[in-house]
Amino acid sequence: VGYALMAQSAVVTQASGASTIVIPAQSQILAIYLMVTTAWTGSSKTCGIGTTASATALTAAGALDGSALGQLSGSAGTDATRIGNWDNVGNTDVKIAVTSTNTGSGVGTLTVLYVQGINNAS
Repeated sequence: VGYALMAQSAVVTQASGASTIVIPAQSQILAIYLMVTTAWTGSSKTCGIGTTASATALTAAGALDGSALGQLSGSAGTDATRIGNWDNVGNTDVKIAVTSTNTGSGVGTLTVLYVQGINNAS
């Protein structure tokens, strides 16, 4: 008895941050990665990972530095609200969004690993 590890990936741009990743209700997020394939440009090269409801739901604003190519790892940090959002996304499905500090020509592949419907209540 157990749960399967699920993953979804979507290409995102610095300019739009749009994502097609939807995490099902009651899921636990285990990891968030951004593989920067074209470096972020402009005066600030940072971004954060959140939801369409809250830009800072999963990481702090500007938590990831996309100034160089490679894999970045998102984290809830020590914020209790973000930790809760990772532990259980809530009672409704959530759409993931990348919010860049400014627009530019950066491109990356966002990947979210999660356990679907585990319904943690810590």
